[in-house]
Amino acid sequence: MNQAEVDAFLAIVESGSLTRAAQKLYLTQSTLSSRLDCLEKELGAPLLIRKKGIRRVELTEAGKKMVPVAKKWKKLWQETKEIIWKEDRQTMFLSTIQSVQTYLMGPVYREFLDRADNCDMCILALDSGDTYKLIEAGELEAGLIANPGYSRTVASIPLFQEPMCFVCGAGSSYGGPVHPASLSVRNEIYLEWHPEFVLWHTYWFGDGRRCRVETDNMQLLEQLIEQDEYWSVLPKSAALSMEGRMDVRILPIEDGPEDRVVYLLLKHKEDCPPSVRILLQMLKEYLEKLGILWIGEGKI
Repeated sequence: MNQAEVDAFLAIVESGSLTRAAQKLYLTQSTLSSRLDCLEKELGAPLLIRKKGIRRVELTEAGKKMVPVAKKWKKLWQETKEIIWKEDRQTMFLSTIQSVQTYLMGPVYREFLDRADNCDMCILALDSGDTYKLIEAGELEAGLIANPGYSRTVASIPLFQEPMCFVCGAGSSYGGPVHPASLSVRNEIYLEWHPEFVLWHTYWFGDGRRCRVETDNMQLLEQLIEQDEYWSVLPKSAALSMEGRMDVRILPIEDGPEDRVVYLLLKHKEDCPPSVRILLQMLKEYLEKLGILWIGEGKI
């Protein structure tokens, strides 16, 4: 019996169905069923009544007896972990969108880990929708996104904004400033950065699917952008990162898209964890070096 199997069983009991339990644990239903099967084999008894047409799970007698045991086991496991980590270590649970993770946060994470020796980090790269879900569930402390939605329980705070930049290979024929009307989408590598960017792109070029390459993969962008007459429009942080490592140029763009705004998501605006505050201060200082505008002053 392990923690994953116990968590699977308790999630099924609390959710009332395998489907909802799988969603709660961010698992496929087959993975959840496999964990339950392993637990039943170890115990030597079925825990659920499996019949066609039953929408809500029903526990066998063994399953009913197992519920309090599973809860005690989970509590004991948590206490055991606390004893092992009794030196008062903390773990920060954080997520960012992929582009911020790839092009911006590396130096900030390094500085934080060097200075905050008693705090470990669990860092995920998630889209905005998944970040909202995990913060609402209390599984993340904070998240950085560029596409804010509506939530009754999650606060979204504008943190920084950065201009969008035209990037092309150093050997290409483009000269600045460039104007959208002079560009061909048949040479574009298109990434859907934020809602305002999509509106701008649709106005000048139509549907993104008309582009030569449409992707959400930063590595593919880097593999292609240096070649021929390919071009792309990127947030300043991504453009500067690529300029420092690759054979590309950044050119001014006229009638360009609106700046990208990156938002901080917190469960409660007034309860920003101290470790997150420290990380944000380091991020602010790094952005100032890059010439990117911090707009989160006094909002956290």
